[in-house]
Amino acid sequence: MEDHDEVTIYAGGARLDDEAQLAKLLQAVKAGADIRRILAEREARIAMCFDPEARVGCYVVTDGRSAYAFSAQSITQPQAAEVWEKFERDVPSSAVEFAKLVATAVDGEIRTVH
Repeated sequence: MEDHDEVTIYAGGARLDDEAQLAKLLQAVKAGADIRRILAEREARIAMCFDPEARVGCYVVTDGRSAYAFSAQSITQPQAAEVWEKFERDVPSSAVEFAKLVATAVDGEIRTVH
């Protein structure tokens, strides 16, 4: 990744029984079908997916009733994997914490969008 690239962080939450709220969250964090399928299972877990064409890593935490999702746009697959490794060890509780976690894996500017 070049130093002038800007990584954009998206974050948000939704109740899983509110389809409109969930759809808005998934669109906001640029989540793919993989994350939608995981959330449809309504089980407590954390997960991630990476879209190489869009260069988006999406990370989700759910207790089976609600979900909080984060994504980082303009990252590479190795960077997404590094973020996931850190995410699994210490799940962030806010967009700011997630942005700090991503900053350790990438060079360049971090911009946070809630």
